[in-house]
Amino acid sequence: MTEDYLADHLDPAVAQAFDEALARLSQAGARIIRFDFPELGWIADMDAQGGLAAAEAWHEHGERLESEDGAYYDPRVVRHLRQGAGQSAVRYLELLERRRTLQAVAAHRLSMADAWLMPTVAILPPRLAELDDDEDYGRLNRLAQRNSAVANLLDGCALSLPLTAQIGLSVCGLHGRDTHTLKIAAGIERVLEC
Repeated sequence: MTEDYLADHLDPAVAQAFDEALARLSQAGARIIRFDFPELGWIADMDAQGGLAAAEAWHEHGERLESEDGAYYDPRVVRHLRQGAGQSAVRYLELLERRRTLQAVAAHRLSMADAWLMPTVAILPPRLAELDDDEDYGRLNRLAQRNSAVANLLDGCALSLPLTAQIGLSVCGLHGRDTHTLKIAAGIERVLEC
């Protein structure tokens, strides 16, 4: 894994489009500061065990999954949700504490930034045949959701601007910065002519 969790395993086309967008913004006068955020690496470990989302989703869907309605759920989704069934309350509370710590780190690290820019999705849309194998599906699904999940975990806000028909640029802000983030995104949109 690289030091930057959000740049790990980027498709080359996504990385190129992202770098080109940052270069255009820089040429237009934006001050771009690249930084590592190695603390985000624990998210992969958390998600491998189900994480907060699985525990909360099981709480909402578990009863239906155990009933006849469970047959209407996608089996791959059910496997993920069942990870939440096995989590203890202690584990859930530990994850919440880690989340609060990560939010504090993010607030400090991003305190001087107007926005946090990242590729919206790390990969190009996969072909349906690439999703036949459960292991490949899981890997690609994690990469497809990874970057947007970070903003959610940090209780932030984000929107995606199109760089190409398949690649987006996420403009992210921390909790309570929705209006400011929208203003910054509007400025970026004008520069990039999205």
